Amino acid sequence: MKVYIVNYLSLSMDPLLKPFSLITKFYGGMLGKMLKNLPLKRYHYMLLVIGDGQITLKDLAANLRVDKVTVTRAVHYLEEKNVVIKRTNQKDRRSYIISLTEKGEIYLKEIKIAFHAIDRLCMEGVDAKIKNNFFNALAYIMNKLEGSPVKKLKCN
Repeated sequence: MKVYIVNYLSLSMDPLLKPFSLITKFYGGMLGKMLKNLPLKRYHYMLLVIGDGQITLKDLAANLRVDKVTVTRAVHYLEEKNVVIKRTNQKDRRSYIISLTEKGEIYLKEIKIAFHAIDRLCMEGVDAKIKNNFFNALAYIMNKLEGSPVKKLKCN
Protein backbone atom coordinates (compact mmCIF):
# COMPACT_ATOMS: atom_id res chain seq x y z
CA MET A 1 0.00 0.00 0.00
CA LYS A 2 1.33 3.41 -0.97
CA VAL A 3 1.45 5.95 1.87
CA TYR A 4 0.49 9.53 1.05
CA ILE A 5 2.01 12.21 3.23
CA VAL A 6 0.20 15.47 2.74
CA ASN A 7 2.31 18.56 2.92
CA TYR A 8 -0.10 21.26 4.09
CA LEU A 9 1.89 24.00 2.35
CA SER A 10 1.81 22.11 -0.96
CA LEU A 11 -1.87 21.28 -0.50
CA SER A 12 -2.72 24.91 0.17
CA MET A 13 -1.10 25.88 -3.16
CA ASP A 14 -2.87 23.18 -5.17
CA PRO A 15 -6.47 23.65 -6.26
CA LEU A 16 -9.01 21.87 -4.06
CA LEU A 17 -9.84 19.78 -7.08
CA LYS A 18 -6.58 17.84 -6.73
CA PRO A 19 -7.22 16.07 -3.39
CA PHE A 20 -10.90 15.63 -4.21
CA SER A 21 -10.00 14.09 -7.58
CA LEU A 22 -7.52 11.72 -5.95
CA ILE A 23 -10.03 10.64 -3.32
CA THR A 24 -12.66 10.11 -6.03
CA LYS A 25 -10.21 8.11 -8.14
CA PHE A 26 -9.14 5.83 -5.28
CA TYR A 27 -12.64 5.46 -3.82
CA GLY A 28 -14.15 4.77 -7.24
CA GLY A 29 -11.40 2.29 -8.02
CA MET A 30 -12.05 0.35 -4.83
CA LEU A 31 -15.78 0.44 -5.45
CA GLY A 32 -15.31 -0.82 -9.01
CA LYS A 33 -13.18 -3.72 -7.81
CA MET A 34 -15.62 -4.65 -5.05
CA LEU A 35 -18.62 -4.53 -7.40
CA LYS A 36 -17.00 -5.83 -10.58
CA ASN A 37 -19.60 -8.58 -10.82
CA LEU A 38 -22.41 -6.01 -11.18
CA PRO A 39 -23.09 -4.86 -14.77
CA LEU A 40 -23.77 -1.26 -13.73
CA LYS A 41 -20.87 0.69 -15.25
CA ARG A 42 -20.68 3.80 -13.06
CA TYR A 43 -24.29 3.91 -11.86
CA HIS A 44 -23.78 2.47 -8.35
CA TYR A 45 -24.49 5.76 -6.62
CA MET A 46 -27.64 6.30 -8.67
CA LEU A 47 -29.12 3.14 -7.16
CA LEU A 48 -28.40 4.53 -3.68
CA VAL A 49 -30.30 7.71 -4.56
CA ILE A 50 -33.25 5.72 -5.95
CA GLY A 51 -33.12 3.66 -2.79
CA ASP A 52 -35.77 1.30 -1.54
CA GLY A 53 -38.70 3.42 -2.71
CA GLN A 54 -39.39 5.36 -5.85
CA ILE A 55 -38.35 8.74 -7.21
CA THR A 56 -39.32 10.90 -10.15
CA LEU A 57 -36.86 11.31 -13.00
CA LYS A 58 -36.77 15.06 -12.29
CA ASP A 59 -35.99 14.53 -8.58
CA LEU A 60 -33.34 11.94 -9.42
CA ALA A 61 -31.61 14.46 -11.71
CA ALA A 62 -31.83 17.14 -9.03
CA ASN A 63 -30.38 14.82 -6.35
CA LEU A 64 -27.51 13.80 -8.62
CA ARG A 65 -27.03 17.42 -9.77
CA VAL A 66 -27.03 16.48 -13.44
CA ASP A 67 -29.39 17.28 -16.29
CA LYS A 68 -32.44 15.17 -17.10
CA VAL A 69 -30.96 13.98 -20.42
CA THR A 70 -28.00 12.39 -18.60
CA VAL A 71 -30.31 10.72 -16.08
CA THR A 72 -32.66 9.55 -18.84
CA ARG A 73 -29.76 7.83 -20.63
CA ALA A 74 -28.58 6.21 -17.40
CA VAL A 75 -32.10 5.04 -16.53
CA HIS A 76 -32.48 3.60 -20.03
CA TYR A 77 -29.23 1.64 -19.54
CA LEU A 78 -30.43 0.39 -16.14
CA GLU A 79 -33.81 -0.58 -17.64
CA GLU A 80 -32.02 -2.65 -20.28
CA LYS A 81 -30.16 -4.44 -17.46
CA ASN A 82 -33.50 -5.06 -15.68
CA VAL A 83 -32.32 -3.06 -12.65
CA VAL A 84 -34.95 -0.28 -12.66
CA ILE A 85 -38.48 0.23 -13.91
CA LYS A 86 -39.63 3.54 -15.38
CA ARG A 87 -43.37 4.17 -15.21
CA THR A 88 -45.53 7.15 -16.07
CA ASN A 89 -46.40 9.13 -12.96
CA GLN A 90 -50.18 8.79 -12.46
CA LYS A 91 -50.31 12.14 -10.63
CA ASP A 92 -48.52 13.98 -13.45
CA ARG A 93 -48.52 12.13 -16.76
CA ARG A 94 -45.66 14.31 -18.04
CA SER A 95 -43.22 12.84 -15.51
CA TYR A 96 -41.84 9.39 -14.79
CA ILE A 97 -41.38 7.37 -11.60
CA ILE A 98 -38.23 5.28 -11.25
CA SER A 99 -38.06 2.30 -8.91
CA LEU A 100 -35.83 -0.73 -8.47
CA THR A 101 -36.68 -4.19 -9.73
CA GLU A 102 -36.03 -7.24 -7.54
CA LYS A 103 -32.66 -7.53 -9.26
CA GLY A 104 -32.01 -3.84 -8.52
CA GLU A 105 -32.84 -4.38 -4.84
CA ILE A 106 -30.32 -7.23 -4.66
CA TYR A 107 -27.70 -5.01 -6.31
CA LEU A 108 -28.54 -2.17 -3.92
CA LYS A 109 -27.77 -4.41 -0.92
CA GLU A 110 -24.35 -5.26 -2.39
CA ILE A 111 -23.70 -1.60 -3.20
CA LYS A 112 -24.56 -0.49 0.34
CA ILE A 113 -22.21 -3.11 1.78
CA ALA A 114 -19.39 -1.95 -0.50
CA PHE A 115 -19.90 1.76 0.30
CA HIS A 116 -20.00 1.06 4.04
CA ALA A 117 -16.85 -1.10 3.86
CA ILE A 118 -14.91 1.59 2.01
CA ASP A 119 -16.19 4.31 4.36
CA ARG A 120 -15.13 2.26 7.39
CA LEU A 121 -11.70 1.69 5.86
CA CYS A 122 -11.27 5.41 5.12
CA MET A 123 -12.29 6.52 8.60
CA GLU A 124 -10.68 3.72 10.60
CA GLY A 125 -8.55 5.19 13.36
CA VAL A 126 -9.61 8.77 12.70
CA ASP A 127 -10.47 10.63 15.89
CA ALA A 128 -14.16 11.62 16.23
CA LYS A 129 -13.28 15.32 16.51
CA ILE A 130 -11.23 15.18 13.30
CA LYS A 131 -14.09 13.36 11.52
CA ASN A 132 -16.53 16.01 12.70
CA ASN A 133 -14.23 18.83 11.54
CA PHE A 134 -13.70 17.09 8.20
CA PHE A 135 -17.42 16.72 7.49
CA ASN A 136 -18.14 20.26 8.69
CA ALA A 137 -15.44 21.57 6.34
CA LEU A 138 -16.87 19.57 3.43
CA ALA A 139 -20.38 20.90 4.12
CA TYR A 140 -19.01 24.44 4.31
CA ILE A 141 -17.16 24.05 1.00
CA MET A 142 -20.19 22.51 -0.75
CA ASN A 143 -22.45 25.31 0.49
CA LYS A 144 -19.96 27.94 -0.68
CA LEU A 145 -19.64 26.37 -4.13
CA GLU A 146 -23.33 25.75 -4.59
CA GLY A 147 -24.31 29.25 -3.48
CA SER A 148 -21.66 31.19 -5.43
CA PRO A 149 -22.55 32.41 -8.89
CA VAL A 150 -19.64 31.93 -11.27
CA LYS A 151 -19.89 35.52 -12.56
CA LYS A 152 -18.71 36.78 -9.12
CA LEU A 153 -15.42 34.91 -9.50
CA LYS A 154 -12.60 36.78 -11.21
CA CYS A 155 -9.62 35.30 -13.02
CA ASN A 156 -6.71 37.63 -13.72
